[in-house]
Amino acid sequence: MSHGQGLRRPRSQSHGFLIAHGSWVISAMTASKSIPASWSPPKLGEVKLNFDGALFASSSEVGLGVIARDSAGACIWWKSVCKQGMYEPEMVEAFAAREAILLALRFGWRRIIIEGDSANLLLKLSAPSPDCSVLGPIVRDIKLLASGFDQCLFSLVRRSGNKIAHCLARRASVFASEGSCVSPELSKLLFLEPD
Repeated sequence: MSHGQGLRRPRSQSHGFLIAHGSWVISAMTASKSIPASWSPPKLGEVKLNFDGALFASSSEVGLGVIARDSAGACIWWKSVCKQGMYEPEMVEAFAAREAILLALRFGWRRIIIEGDSANLLLKLSAPSPDCSVLGPIVRDIKLLASGFDQCLFSLVRRSGNKIAHCLARRASVFASEGSCVSPELSKLLFLEPD
C-alpha cells in the first residue's frame, strides 16, 4: 500500500480511524500485487517512519529498528533499540511500530506515515474495531498515540522496501544507538532503496 492509500484520521475523531475505509484497507493490503516492493518518499511536509523488529536466537533479546525520512528521502533520524525478553515475532514488530510513533512524538512531527512489512500488525492498526488478541494492549496504545497527530497513516511495504529498518533492528544486539548521521553501510542502502 502506498502512503497515499492509508487511512487519514480526522482530527475530531477520538480513536483516530475512519470506519468506512476499514474493509478497503484490508482488501488492499491482502492483495499482494498491490504492496510496493520498494520504498517511496512521503509527500512534502510528511515524515515517513519505517520500522522493523528482529529476534536474536542466541540470546533473550530482540532488536527494534526505526528510520525517519523526509520527502527527499533524506534520513532525519534513526534508532536501534535492544529490548530484553523473548517475544513472538508479531509482538516484536508491534514494539518497533510503537517506537516509531514515540520517535515522531518526541520530535514533534505532525504528519506521519508509519510503514512496515508486517501485514497482520498493520491490519490490526488500521482496523476500527478493538483487537482482542494478545497484541490488543499494544495495538490500543499505538492507536491512542496515533490519534494525537494531524495525520497518521499506516502503510505496508514488502521486506525489500524496508531494508534499512531491518538492518537497524538486526544491529541493535551489537550497537543500540540513535542519531541523524548514518553509517556507510546504511548510507549505501539509502541510495539503493528508493529505486
